Amino acid sequence: MSQNLAKAVMNEQRQDIRYTSRDNYTAQLVCRVTQRTLKIRAVDVSRRGMGFMVNEELPMGSQYELIVESHRINIEVAYCVNHLGIDDLYRGGLFARDAAVDLIDIFRKMGFELTPQA
Repeated sequence: MSQNLAKAVMNEQRQDIRYTSRDNYTAQLVCRVTQRTLKIRAVDVSRRGMGFMVNEELPMGSQYELIVESHRINIEVAYCVNHLGIDDLYRGGLFARDAAVDLIDIFRKMGFELTPQA
C-alpha cells in the first residue's frame, strides 16, 4: 500500500482525536501467532489507536498484543508503510477493536502530558 493511500484510508476511518507527547515511549508488540516480540516507538495515541515507528514492515490486519506497562491490549495493525524512504524505518497505526480500550487514559495515568494533534 502506498504511503498516500495508507494516509487516506486512515483519515477516513479515524473517529477519535489524536494526541502527541514530547515524551518518548517504547512499547512492545507480541505477535499473537508466533509470540515474537517487537519494540515500537509511540508517535501519537487516540482512545483506541496508536501511531508508531518500527524497524520492519508489519502486515496490515496482523494481530498483536500491545504491552504498555502492566496493560496487555489486543490490537490490530491498521497500516504500516515505509517512512520517508528510509531503510528499515516504518510508520504504522494500531487499532484496538475492543470499545472499552482507552489508550489516552492509560498514557495519562503513566504521567504523559498529551496535546491534541492539529
